[in-house]
Amino acid sequence: MREAYWYGTRLLHHGWLIRQIGASERGGFFAGVTPRGRAVTVGPDHRCDVSDDLAAQFADALTVLAGAAFADGHDYLRDLVILLGANAVPRRPSYRAWRTWRIPGVPASAQPHTRVRAAYWFAVTLTDDYGWQLAEIGASTAGGGFLADIPGEAMAIYPASMPDDGTTAAALARLVAVMNAAEIATLASLVDWHGAARTYGRGERSFG
Repeated sequence: MREAYWYGTRLLHHGWLIRQIGASERGGFFAGVTPRGRAVTVGPDHRCDVSDDLAAQFADALTVLAGAAFADGHDYLRDLVILLGANAVPRRPSYRAWRTWRIPGVPASAQPHTRVRAAYWFAVTLTDDYGWQLAEIGASTAGGGFLADIPGEAMAIYPASMPDDGTTAAALARLVAVMNAAEIATLASLVDWHGAARTYGRGERSFG
């Protein structure tokens, strides 16, 4: 159970939506939506190429749970569904969920607007937790949102007009939509600076 729960929560944190968990005669499977919005089913009867080892590992863990359920007569998959549902990413995060903390390395007098700080922390979640690389923030080539180079996936566009699907990526794209040109430029600069700081070490950042 612990292994399946860990894989399931990681998928949720990476922007997946898990719509169904079940089992067939051959083992466990799940149906979901990838961070790029593609509907897939992963399991012994549905080994589609999702280019995501985490998804395949989750399906394998579900197969182990399905086998344990058959042996013990206890519905472990139902228990997992309840656990994941209790800890799923909220479908509609409110503005109260924004993180507007000060940005480390930026002097107090140079801290950007609240919207920029919130967008920065959304971006940092995507780059640091999920390993994404962000580009073209606010650009027309990204539909006013941003481009994301996602490990194991093709380059994806997250337009400013995308629906609120409860993911961090959607929250960032929709927030960029209400920012002005100067705020977008500051955000893009901060994201680039953060990426360089992770690679080469952080120095102090100032604006103006």
